[in-house]
Amino acid sequence: MIRSNLVNRIFSAFVAVFPSAMLPSLLASAQAQQQKPNVVFILADNVGYGDLGPYGGGELRGAPTPRIDQLAHEGLRLTQYLVEPACTSSRAALLTGQYSIRNGLSLVIVPGTDATLSAHAYTMGDMFHGLGYATAIFGKWHLGIEPQSLPTAHGFDEFYGIPPDTSWDSATYVDTATLTHSFDAPNTTLLAKGPHIVEAQLGGTLREVKPFTPAVRAEIDNELVDKSIDFMRRQHAAGKPFFLYLPFSMGHVPNLPAKEFAGKSRIWIQQRQC
Repeated sequence: MIRSNLVNRIFSAFVAVFPSAMLPSLLASAQAQQQKPNVVFILADNVGYGDLGPYGGGELRGAPTPRIDQLAHEGLRLTQYLVEPACTSSRAALLTGQYSIRNGLSLVIVPGTDATLSAHAYTMGDMFHGLGYATAIFGKWHLGIEPQSLPTAHGFDEFYGIPPDTSWDSATYVDTATLTHSFDAPNTTLLAKGPHIVEAQLGGTLREVKPFTPAVRAEIDNELVDKSIDFMRRQHAAGKPFFLYLPFSMGHVPNLPAKEFAGKSRIWIQQRQC
């Protein structure tokens, strides 16, 4: 339900930017001027093949996916494919079109290791940017934090999300360190030195925005959707085609509900009744 609501917001905004009444004229214009299509690439994290409705999950798994079901019905449902088994490797393959091992990224990147995306790698960001598109990624990169590995070094005009060398569970690092007394430092010091939400512009360096805490983790997907809608509207107003890469957090631990959903799942209600 949470994921479906977020997908609905994204596509509602997309339709608002390109209402159905404009489609005939847009199609005619595209044919006449070879207008470039806009592309929105949404990536869910840790979602299994059978979790979604189009592949036998959805309601049967306790989590209806009506919007995704509709997309599959009106679009294309892939049934034969090969995927990589983990965060870094899957993203390396998706973004470069190569097996992850070809870029030395077949294992999950963790902070402090040497694994990182090469400066010579050619990504979808590079491809779309080279075709004159406005490009953005909001969410999880997980291909390295070295300057040559950042999304803004690989064709993306805008980046906003978690540290490029960590995953969504990094929101719990400071709390874990506090609970286990792993560091002799006050919580404020740990927060200042811990994982942060970051942002960057094409060719630029990372700038810390705010500590990545469990509270931020709970609301991050709503924030990413807001960023995405703003990006699409800005590019439409500028008359520029866009490529939006939106790697969501839901599906990956820790699954913390946003305020609008907290306490509303059927599982929580059933537990309360028991």
